[in-house]
Amino acid sequence: MLLHLQFEQTPEMAYDFALYHWKSNRFMKVSLLLLALLGIFFIVGLFFQSNPDKEMIFTALLPLVMVGVLWFWFIPFTLKRQAAMNDTRSRVGRERDMSFEETGITVKTQHTESFFGYEGITHWAASEMCYFLFISSNQAFILPKSVLTDDKEAALLSLLSEQGIPQQ
Repeated sequence: MLLHLQFEQTPEMAYDFALYHWKSNRFMKVSLLLLALLGIFFIVGLFFQSNPDKEMIFTALLPLVMVGVLWFWFIPFTLKRQAAMNDTRSRVGRERDMSFEETGITVKTQHTESFFGYEGITHWAASEMCYFLFISSNQAFILPKSVLTDDKEAALLSLLSEQGIPQQ
């Protein structure tokens, strides 16, 4: 075994991944930017009218408010609720035991044990809080930096490099 990590998959880690994914996804960035620009231009246009209609202002702000509610309330609420679930379906709030071996990664939880070969990891990335080992465009193993000593972090980065896994 080259590296062994034990940690709890917390809602904060899942939210960090979601935030990273949204920030790094070009389609999401362009969509949100267009939505914001359309709302701003519509509101500015209304204020240049002699008598702006308050209902029209509300209509322009509604999509922006909905995105804000979705992002800042609904997603964290859902992740925290999922962490509180006491069944095998929950992906957060569970202890993870990850062993990095010569040929791949063994991931153990209370109810499952899975092996993933390094060839299945498409790329890796990092935020301030976590490392993400992507197994598809929107799924990744989330490793908290807080459980990595300097030696373990160096070993992880060296292993990823040796396996030819590119950084995004």
